[in-house]
Amino acid sequence: VNMKWVLLLSHLLVTAAAASGSAPLANLRLRGGNYGCDVDPKDGPVVKATVEHFKKCFGAEPEMICMAPGRVNLIGEHTDYNDGFVLPCAIDYHIACCISPAPGTQLQVAAVDFPEDVGTIDLSAGAEKVNTMKWSNYVRGVCRELQEVRGYKLKGANMALGGNVPQGGGLSSSAALEVSVATAFNHLCDLQIGPKELALIGQQAEHWVGCNCGIMDQFISSLGEAGSALLIDCRDLSTKSVKIPAGSSVVIVNSNKKHELAGLDSEYNQRRGQCEEAARHFGVTALRDVTSSQLADHASE
Repeated sequence: VNMKWVLLLSHLLVTAAAASGSAPLANLRLRGGNYGCDVDPKDGPVVKATVEHFKKCFGAEPEMICMAPGRVNLIGEHTDYNDGFVLPCAIDYHIACCISPAPGTQLQVAAVDFPEDVGTIDLSAGAEKVNTMKWSNYVRGVCRELQEVRGYKLKGANMALGGNVPQGGGLSSSAALEVSVATAFNHLCDLQIGPKELALIGQQAEHWVGCNCGIMDQFISSLGEAGSALLIDCRDLSTKSVKIPAGSSVVIVNSNKKHELAGLDSEYNQRRGQCEEAARHFGVTALRDVTSSQLADHASE
């Protein structure tokens, strides 16, 4: 996606709020892991476009709208899958998931960016990846992780997805999609899943699609807070909110280089494999455990 954008962001997306309530476009609007909110962008262009697409496809307004943000990472590249530390922050670009219950065991899913596509996922059958409508594999992966792996019971539904997180832009559009879909089913089916587990569900869905990612992207999409970065210990999954200094901005510049993570030929997957091979070489669980003295001892290799 060669979108020409240079964004100066002076605030972060609110991804956690304490109260839930009604909203003009749906009976319930939710953001992030387990949190309800009635905070903007409830009337923003992403929500409006997604609601309109839902109405076009399914003839009614959605019962719920669930949103999850994209992210930037301030420090800690390729350290999450090495059990290290990362410091990402959520941004005010997000994915919206509109959902309503439907009879039976089928999920009908549509997407604003692919207006001719309406896919059918049989929730009573085992999940399979498809070669057409590949974007729907992320939805299928979330359903698979919820039902087949973790044993949650899903009900039939109609769903529409929309967003302004650039696809292939390195801002974690897939993680935002996974978290928004998992959040939607969490509330639609009253699954009582907390935000950390929702992030792990999204991560496993991404693995199933074909990207052996770490936990950072889904964690910040599910647990991010307004005005703060999130320090994540990727070994024990503990987190600490880190306030962004007042007056600071996050600048995102498009390199026009598409980011492709999934697939057997993915350089991301290759880099993770190389890191795991290096950890085995040093006889440790992950590269986090390699000491400076060990590196010095092997400097000639």
